[in-house]
Amino acid sequence: MNKFAKMYKHERKKGNSEYEAFGIVANHIAVVGTFNDLQDVYDVHMDDFLDETEKFLDKASNLTSYERGMKSSGMKESDFE
Repeated sequence: MNKFAKMYKHERKKGNSEYEAFGIVANHIAVVGTFNDLQDVYDVHMDDFLDETEKFLDKASNLTSYERGMKSSGMKESDFE
């Protein structure tokens, strides 16, 4: 893993989204890095993106249709009391 991929991982640990971390690191690569550095970080970024998407889809598939409807409407159970 190159120094920019490590920088990306560090930004993710700080709480930045995968897009924020990629943007931060891409700026550094533009100044002092190479195209290969950018490709390496992009690969790590895509792995993160796919992991986050899979987690989201797993969570969404576990909701009942009632819960999905409530979530998409922005309503809560307490709205009916």
